[in-house]
Order: sequence, then structure tokens, then C-alpha cells
Amino acid sequence: MQDFPLTPNGKIDRKALPLPGQVEIERKNLEEEDTSPLQKTIIKLWEEVLQVPNIRLDDNFFNWEDTPFLL
Repeated sequence: MQDFPLTPNGKIDRKALPLPGQVEIERKNLEEEDTSPLQKTIIKLWEEVLQVPNIRLDDNFFNWEDTPFLL
């Protein structure tokens, strides 16, 4: 979603907003070259500890449904 829908008064039109989960969050594609060796090491450690593959720098584990923290 690029812009918020507005009412004629210039306020955010809440009725025109999409429901949560309807809009995919745009994620920046992080290339391998964007991560430092230290970041790569930390990512590998978290993948082992959490038993979750393909962790990214911009991941938020609170949004994951099957994390060990939520058990």
C-alpha cells in the first residue's frame, strides 16, 4: 500500500483501509553481499538455536507462527 486512503476532509479513511493480513509487507531483498561475515555467523547461530532455516536480517520472530518462543 503506497498511500493511505483519505476522506474528503483529508483524514485517513479507516473504512477504506485493508484488513490486517490482506496486504503483503514489502520486504527489502537483502543480497548475500549486503551481510557482513559477523552478521552471517550470527544468522547461522540463530538458525541452529531456533531450528528455523533461512533467517534474514529483517525477520521479526514475533511474527513467526511456529517459533519455540511461543510454545
